[in-house]
Amino acid sequence: MGSRRNKARQRSRDRNILEGDRNTAYFQAVANQRSRKKRIEVLEGPNGLVEDQKGMLDIAVDFYKKLFAREERGSVRLANDFWQPEDLITSEENDLLTMPFTEKEIKEVVFSCYADGAPGPDGVSFMFYQHYWDIVKADLLSMFNNFHQGKLDLHRLNFVLITLIPKEEGARPMKKFRPISLINCSFKIFSKALTMRLGKVIDRLVSPQPSAFIQGTYILESVVIAHELVHSVHKDKEPGCIIKLDYEKAYDRVSWEFLFEILESRCFNSCWIRWIELIIKQGSVGVMLNG
Repeated sequence: MGSRRNKARQRSRDRNILEGDRNTAYFQAVANQRSRKKRIEVLEGPNGLVEDQKGMLDIAVDFYKKLFAREERGSVRLANDFWQPEDLITSEENDLLTMPFTEKEIKEVVFSCYADGAPGPDGVSFMFYQHYWDIVKADLLSMFNNFHQGKLDLHRLNFVLITLIPKEEGARPMKKFRPISLINCSFKIFSKALTMRLGKVIDRLVSPQPSAFIQGTYILESVVIAHELVHSVHKDKEPGCIIKLDYEKAYDRVSWEFLFEILESRCFNSCWIRWIELIIKQGSVGVMLNG
């Protein structure tokens, strides 16, 4: 009964329920309601509306192939003197980033993840890794040791299923859907381990201006700054011009070649760059409709 209740709770995606609630019927109702809301009956393709499952899947796959296709980078390159000496990674920081992984470090990674989150394609959630930590920890540590030595075939874990969430009721064009990527938690453990290591040196590497994606910063600060600028211009009755730039799928369309050029120019060592390459490049993607 416990595993059944936990599975129902995970399907509900309700993060507001306190520990101890056992209303499985409620969890099932929430999950079923979510499933009905995001069910896709028809998609709009280049040749009109399509209702059959295979036709809709072809539209979705073709859309994301074109959206995430590699684009020519152009002639932009970093100058040799672009970075100041204080902007470069030190040998001590490189040692910190690439030192062998410890059981304590891996446990911190696993237990810092949300246990009731959606599992990846393999069906194993972080709840499993946390609940059975004493059993799986030796295997995880062995995998990390192999990863550190360059012996782990990581791309076998790096499989993503894209599921589509409608942005509005009756959505039909692909741009009206929000893609949610489901990836194996076993792979997330590796990516988060590297993220947590990088977090120890990132404050020195990134300017204080960004207001998102770094611990301790808040994206709403940008909204407050924009509001204050508009208010100041309006109050002083001065002419002004405000430009808003929005990059479509900005992260997913970053040039990997440029990213590696950044890492090399800032003196990250070859081991760290190889790890990042394994994380972001060697994987496969599928699209799931009404799964």
